[in-house]
Amino acid sequence: MKTKKRLKKNVVRTLKAILATVLLLTCIQYFPTITSAEDTGTGEETTEVGADIPTAAADENTAHATEPTIETTVEPTAAPEETVAPAVEPTAEPTVTPVAEETAEPAVDPTVEPTTEPTVEPTAEPTMVPEETVEETTEPTATPAADKYAYYVYNQYYDVAGNQVGSNVTVKEDYENTAATVDVTFDTIITYEAKQYKARLLEGETEVDGKVTRNVALTANTENYIYVEYVEVVEEETVEPVEEEPAMPEISYNNTVAGINVSIYAPEGAFPNGTTVVVTPISENEAVRLAEMTIDTETEKVVSAVAVDITFYNNGTEVQPLLPIEVSINKALEGETFNVYHVDENENVELVTEEATEAGATFEADTFSIYLVTGITKKYTTYKFYVDETEVSSQIVKTGDILYAPLTP
Repeated sequence: MKTKKRLKKNVVRTLKAILATVLLLTCIQYFPTITSAEDTGTGEETTEVGADIPTAAADENTAHATEPTIETTVEPTAAPEETVAPAVEPTAEPTVTPVAEETAEPAVDPTVEPTTEPTVEPTAEPTMVPEETVEETTEPTATPAADKYAYYVYNQYYDVAGNQVGSNVTVKEDYENTAATVDVTFDTIITYEAKQYKARLLEGETEVDGKVTRNVALTANTENYIYVEYVEVVEEETVEPVEEEPAMPEISYNNTVAGINVSIYAPEGAFPNGTTVVVTPISENEAVRLAEMTIDTETEKVVSAVAVDITFYNNGTEVQPLLPIEVSINKALEGETFNVYHVDENENVELVTEEATEAGATFEADTFSIYLVTGITKKYTTYKFYVDETEVSSQIVKTGDILYAPLTP
């Protein structure tokens, strides 16, 4: 706007200077004509008058004309000077003088307006037109000639802990249908990065005959996705079921200590879980001493005896069975009768069974400490008969047996 105003101002000043020059030239031409008409009397006066008037007008107009010429050279006003210059020559005729005075003021605006506005604004506006045409030409190229329908199968892979370890995409194209159907089977094993995977159900799905059908509506020229999740398949190790031990399991023991074979069987429910058995042999002399406590030493004699101390422990504490326990004590014995005895911690002896043999004994017991197997025989007395100091008969009689009188020689 400032440039327009300044340009307009310069044009006005230029026009004023031109008009002043035209008026000056007109006056110069006009006044000499008058002088020649009046030259009959006083030539000097007319010459001076004619010289003074144009000189003043010329000086004044020259002063006005210099001002616009300076500004015109500074500002780019070459175009207005060319358009106005042709109008100066027609003013050479004397008859133009009245017209110049009357049209001096109106002539300024019409010449300024057309020269400034049409030359600036019309040239600026057409430069914007190419931008609109560029946008209109790019839009048709972005739209494909025909709609294309496609979908992507997005496969996601997870390890046994549920962590995603990878993914890939399979592109499926269908240029006719606007919907796609994918059947996902769950018993098919696929391989991804050297590992095996099986598909799994998504939330809200229900498996039918080992598969599920997933549908997707296809939008033209859009990436439509169908998701399939796979879980790593790990070979299951065949693990035999481990039977839980009962709270009171059975106990079996078989061992030979000091030449005595001892076997023990405790059925389930006899001892709590974790119970152990300890068998300690008793020396032979101690066994005989304990065996003599079971007989009448006047009539019987201990020939052989074996004994062992059987003890059950649970968590370091001695325990007794809740059910009868089967026990076998085996060792070769001598004697005529064989018995089994239980000897408690106070050396109280109790007969358990008389059905032992020379090979040992098998019996049941519900209280444990020392068990003793004895081989007993009765004592014998030898009777000899003499006549005149000559032995005529002898008899060996067991205690309690009958002694027979010998025959008379």
